[in-house]
Amino acid sequence: MDAVQDETTTPSFNKLPNLEKEPRLHVRVVSNAAVAGDVILLTLARPQEFTFVPGQYVWLVLPDRAKKQRIIDRRAYSISSGTNNENVELLIRLTGSDYLKDVAKLTAGDAVDIIGPMGSAFIAPEQGAVLIAGGTGAAPFLSILRSGANGTFSFISYESKERPLYCKAELEEHARQHREDTVRCKEDSPQQSDFDDIVNKNDSRQIFIAGPQGFVDTVTEILLKLGVSSGRMRYEALYPLLGASRELVGSLEKLVAQSYDIISKPIPEISQLGDLFLMAVRQTTNHVTITDPNGRILFANKAAEDTTGYTLEEMRGQTSRLWGGLMPPLLYRTLWGKKDVPGQKSFYAVLNRRRDGLLYVARARISPILVKESLVAYVATEEDITDLVELDKAKSDFISIASHQLRTPITGVQWAVERLEKMEKMSAKGREYMQDIRASTKGLAELVDNLLNVTRLEGGDVAVISEKFDFIRSIKNVIADMRMLRDKKNIKQKFVSQHKKLEMVSDKNIVRNIIQSFISNAVEYTPDGGSVEVAVEQHDKNAVFIVHDTGIGISKEDQQKLFTKFYRAENAKRARSGGTGLGLYIAKNGIDLLGGKVTADSEEGRGTTFRVELPTEVQTRAGDKQLR
Repeated sequence: MDAVQDETTTPSFNKLPNLEKEPRLHVRVVSNAAVAGDVILLTLARPQEFTFVPGQYVWLVLPDRAKKQRIIDRRAYSISSGTNNENVELLIRLTGSDYLKDVAKLTAGDAVDIIGPMGSAFIAPEQGAVLIAGGTGAAPFLSILRSGANGTFSFISYESKERPLYCKAELEEHARQHREDTVRCKEDSPQQSDFDDIVNKNDSRQIFIAGPQGFVDTVTEILLKLGVSSGRMRYEALYPLLGASRELVGSLEKLVAQSYDIISKPIPEISQLGDLFLMAVRQTTNHVTITDPNGRILFANKAAEDTTGYTLEEMRGQTSRLWGGLMPPLLYRTLWGKKDVPGQKSFYAVLNRRRDGLLYVARARISPILVKESLVAYVATEEDITDLVELDKAKSDFISIASHQLRTPITGVQWAVERLEKMEKMSAKGREYMQDIRASTKGLAELVDNLLNVTRLEGGDVAVISEKFDFIRSIKNVIADMRMLRDKKNIKQKFVSQHKKLEMVSDKNIVRNIIQSFISNAVEYTPDGGSVEVAVEQHDKNAVFIVHDTGIGISKEDQQKLFTKFYRAENAKRARSGGTGLGLYIAKNGIDLLGGKVTADSEEGRGTTFRVELPTEVQTRAGDKQLR
């Protein structure tokens, strides 16, 4: 969800940011100055608590417009000022919209709201980046240069005679002081020769592109012709529309525009099946939007209006960041970049905000619409599951309290058993009973620990305490712990490794929990007389841990739900009645926490192979809770 978990049924809620309200701040206008033609520089007083990373944006909300329905009250603008500036500066091009007419009227002392900061598409990596801007698209790149961000930057800004870049002298001075950076300001349109000496095979820096749609398209086409990988190019608001997609999107926009008239008619007037379909989408209870490939909204149904608080007129031409943008950027890149797989349904839990600022949780799914393999649109569906999230949190709170309360009597029973076993005057039958009590109490203690681990994971902020240890020794210790059960079931155990020792710097507790889950599962779900093989490999900076068994296997259907909390496959329930469905869920979250990955290869009745890949070096990470 990769750091983001793909969900097949109910989304995971522990990935949600811990926010109670949208990050909205009330600020005053410092100045509103024309800087070039129809471009203004809006300067806002920066609240003390407002911090941002160069390249981010804010929503500018006009309070007077926010009081009215069916009008746009906000737009997103990149911050152009540096992080050390006492003010927040926004570079805005004025067009004919009513919203921008009101922005133009703002004067010093006027009150506005800002929501943010948001966005990470233009946050520069340590090595720097190539920055290519058209018009006011230069704003986030100015912030990067003004903030003295780490890395080497190549900045090319395209301007028109009507709108020259207002800060040329400042940029020239930056280039003199930072000789590793290059700065160019051009008046003509982008040409291939502009990029020959900047984009080459030895340059692996990301390329940030911002500006009007036509500019973005042109620059992208040139770079692709130069052999630049599309994976190196990053965009924020506008993404390229190339070739056949551009023509198809134009046709789709006309079709959707016509649909507004169709869906407003009373049902008796609708005669065409296509019209009836649009009416059905319009009235379905789930939030549905249709967007172009850039994510700009072409159509939204009644449920989308009710859920977000925005009207259809307010949404048209905007993107879903109008009500979103509160989640980690990786989730959005995964959500919008993922293609549907036949027979699989991928959903994600996302945190959104309504027009009035109230936050809600939605279960979201986005599907691409392809015509002759060209992307022409997306269909996005959302379902408000806030009540379900609150119920899940209440359940987790109850489990946490109950588990903590159970630990004290369990510890008391374990202590009493130890004392009784030391008594000399006890019959053989009595000692057998004591062993049964010890085993049952141990199982109950493990269940309590698992329940506590689940609540800690879902509460977030789990600490990673790294220390140096021998990964192979940890595996052998778990194998030794399972010896009694293996002997009881006559299961053959094999361990394969070319390394006698494999040093890791990681959280020893979490790693042992992961090892324990996969090896114990293999032994418990392998029939008597079977075999379990554990292998260890090292690839670059990763330790690979492979567990293969000849057990009951996992069906294709159950594999889709393998790491879901409390889920147990039907054949697993038949093979062992005492499982909880928590072991693999906790192990998968532990793997994610350490930056690893896991894959499963299984066939029902033929056994299972799990392959776990863990980094050999993980940095300590502070947190309020530790896993047991």
